[in-house]
Amino acid sequence: MLLLVLGLPWLLAPWPVGTDLAQHAAQVELLRRAIGGDAVLGVSWWAPNSLVYWLLAPPVWVLGPVAGVKLLSWGLVAASTGLGAWLCHMRKASAELSLLAAIFCFNSTLYWGFLPFQLGWVAFLAWLIAMLSPQDNDARHLALLAVLSAVVLWSHSLWFGAAGIAGVACTLVRPGVWRQRVVRGLPAIPAALWASWWVPRMSSERAARGFDMEARWFVEGAARFKADFFGTGVFGHILGDYVEVMGGLCMAAVLLLAHIRRDERERGADRELLAIAALMLLAFAKFPDKYVNTIEFARRWAPYACAMAVLGGIHRLMPTWRQLNDRVPRPAAWLIALPLLVALTWTGTTWRAMSHQELSGLDEALALVGELEEPRTVGLNHIPHSRFVRGAPYIQQFAWAQALHGGTLNFSFTEHGSGIVYELNPRPHSWTGGLEWMPERFSGRDLQYFDVVLLGGAQEHHARLAAMPGIKPLTTSGMWRAYKITPTR
Repeated sequence: MLLLVLGLPWLLAPWPVGTDLAQHAAQVELLRRAIGGDAVLGVSWWAPNSLVYWLLAPPVWVLGPVAGVKLLSWGLVAASTGLGAWLCHMRKASAELSLLAAIFCFNSTLYWGFLPFQLGWVAFLAWLIAMLSPQDNDARHLALLAVLSAVVLWSHSLWFGAAGIAGVACTLVRPGVWRQRVVRGLPAIPAALWASWWVPRMSSERAARGFDMEARWFVEGAARFKADFFGTGVFGHILGDYVEVMGGLCMAAVLLLAHIRRDERERGADRELLAIAALMLLAFAKFPDKYVNTIEFARRWAPYACAMAVLGGIHRLMPTWRQLNDRVPRPAAWLIALPLLVALTWTGTTWRAMSHQELSGLDEALALVGELEEPRTVGLNHIPHSRFVRGAPYIQQFAWAQALHGGTLNFSFTEHGSGIVYELNPRPHSWTGGLEWMPERFSGRDLQYFDVVLLGGAQEHHARLAAMPGIKPLTTSGMWRAYKITPTR
């Protein structure tokens, strides 16, 4: 039942929400072509950050790209909630903490569609359970730690770094077990060697392709803890009062937990988990906003700091009033799930409205794109701001054309070096670059390189494109429409 409830947003919305999701699905289509012998594509089977495509490919090939992406996104939230409950059980903490921590899965990384990073959180929790397990350091457990360390790196390199720092922090706050922890850290050495070879290579490749590799701060100091930065990082991008309401509900739930579980106060909070939460919060406060062409470099840690604080029993540090405790009965523990139910319902209805309004016409447009053989698609997103969520939710929406019908795109993750598939011999493009971010730069000289335009925008944007020589509308309604490019003399 809980699994079904966690999937409510994906069940309600026809299209999954997440900026990069279409590009991830397109990578699976390119993977199919590479396996089939496409001579221009290579596959980084074992590169860090690529495990998510092993998990995404089967549901995409069986159910289709849209349903496959929705299923995996849903599964990652369910898996992290289940592992959170396991961690609570192992640490003899309240099981309902995992329900409260699940809220923080609907964070800024989800809205950006950072599937590898979301998978990294799941892998990190699995590794943390093994690292903190009371089990003896026998050969089987050390082998498990070696596998999980590699899985964390394979999921996302940043989470591997976080795991190493977390292991040190947990040891420092419990010095009595340092020998056990040092032994448990040794199985991570092969993965660390793997990372030490891969990270410099990845950085040099990105630099060679002209990506911005410098550390850049856009928001600093106390401004990082304002609702429009910290709050959206923790609770996601939904506009309106969502962030404030969810922040209030979560704080109320923590205070309610302090009342319900007041008998646990003598045990104190979990120092190891709170130490990890503090370090993640420090990363949020001090890391650059962008580094090695990786956006959200700092803010991505905020929601997981909150999740670790909740799992670590921060409610045991909350004040209680003895007079109140004596007079007010303990409410049912299921009330702790109320903030999660509010978050799921609010999120699901928002995503559904986005699909029906700001993605109107996309189904028909993509269907007509699919009638072309190996279509060369250029995507132009003239919806820079959604009426429902912050950020740039639609800049990669055109990649559904490749995910569903193959062909090529004006921009692909094969150029970025962050997917599982890459170009063996990358060549500079002759068309205008950066159209996914700056569609207004599209001009008549770009038409010769493509067969179809997938444009999202207002009527004025469609009218402007339709007036260009060589453009034939394939669809005429909805915010998203397809246009066939015909040769002109």
